[in-house]
Amino acid sequence: MKFDNLSKKEIINYKDGLKLGHLGEAELLIDHNTGKIKALILPEKKLSINKKNNHEIPWDSVVKVGVDMVIVDLNS
Repeated sequence: MKFDNLSKKEIINYKDGLKLGHLGEAELLIDHNTGKIKALILPEKKLSINKKNNHEIPWDSVVKVGVDMVIVDLNS
């Protein structure tokens, strides 16, 4: 899969159907010891550089990476 296709995927919360953003807007938090993804970090606003306004989604919360979207299961 090309990165361009991956970046267009929308991130949706399974519990309430809330659209959280697009994967292309996210940063990855990677464990330097294992090289595995620990979390997705989504900005609250696209132009936000303030880390306090970011939402961290643990990688364990990712339920499914589908054709058009990434489904996550976050507690309300």
